[in-house]
Amino acid sequence: MEILSPSERAGTIRRKIADYLAAGTRIVWVIDPEKQTISVHRSVLSPRIVSGVQELEGEDVLPGFSITVKDLFSN
Repeated sequence: MEILSPSERAGTIRRKIADYLAAGTRIVWVIDPEKQTISVHRSVLSPRIVSGVQELEGEDVLPGFSITVKDLFSN
């Protein structure tokens, strides 16, 4: 899981994702608090974006884990 900061550059985050995946991480979640979205990466080039009432699921990495994105960002 990586949480974006306002000063983080896109190239920096892409390198981090590539490093995580190259090290054997099976899934990387990039959380954007400003946009309230989560990018789900199993590869560097084709993330799946989830937001609002969509479910963030742990898939085969965290079986049974599921949370609505809006609930994750609720105060």
